[in-house]
Amino acid sequence: MKKLALLMAIMMVALLAAAFPMNAASTPILKGTPEIDGVVDDIYLQSASYTVDTTNDQVYKSGAEYTDAKDFKATTYILYDDQFIYFCTEVTDKTLVSCGKDVIEKNGKYTWQNDVVEMWASLDGGTTWAQFNYDAFGLQLGIGADQFTDSSKLQGAATKASDTYIVEARMPHNLKDGAEFVYNVQVNNILVADASKIVCIGAQKKTDHVFKMSGEDVVYEEIVEETEAAAAEKPAEAPKATAAKTADVLTVALIALAISGSGVIVSKKRK
Repeated sequence: MKKLALLMAIMMVALLAAAFPMNAASTPILKGTPEIDGVVDDIYLQSASYTVDTTNDQVYKSGAEYTDAKDFKATTYILYDDQFIYFCTEVTDKTLVSCGKDVIEKNGKYTWQNDVVEMWASLDGGTTWAQFNYDAFGLQLGIGADQFTDSSKLQGAATKASDTYIVEARMPHNLKDGAEFVYNVQVNNILVADASKIVCIGAQKKTDHVFKMSGEDVVYEEIVEETEAAAAEKPAEAPKATAAKTADVLTVALIALAISGSGVIVSKKRK
């Protein structure tokens, strides 16, 4: 009977877990304000991050295979302050291609068929979502159809190298310390300019990446700069005595000896 009761209890727990799935554990992020310049500031490295790649995070492909995008991956760092949440994604992409400014202008406010980072954020546990993106070449801050945030306050920047690029963006929020939000990144990689070959990694409206505003500040590196006033208050250094050179001393000694010898000769002549 005891075994039967135990088995029934285990089954009940399993049924309850299936009916009411637990939310993903939240990851704390730190409080700090970076400069939006497309650079991974040092303070980002103190906070939370997560990585997506072609092995574990395949989401969409067309006309290409994931093996065509060698070493394609992306790491996203997250910070926040009282006004904004900051996202900085560093992408490894050895086939950096732009769909072109004309295509972006034709598509209007949002182009996803590009080398671009899509940002998906929900402040209410996945009920409503903000969707925006920024491309590797910094041509467009795209505003998606699903919006709850004030898009006029969105800001983005991008920098790129030969086979990597960084997209950084901020979005406004109205949350307090201790609050949680959901965030996903999807990174799209076109292999040719017309986007007929494309692979994407990451996710969109999934609630498995939950972040918590910890209330803990980042540690800023203290930079000590000497002001002109402080420099003026310093006592002037005494000039260093310069040792006489051996050759100069010898010259002086010879001249003195010559003068002395001349005096002796003159005195003898006067006798």
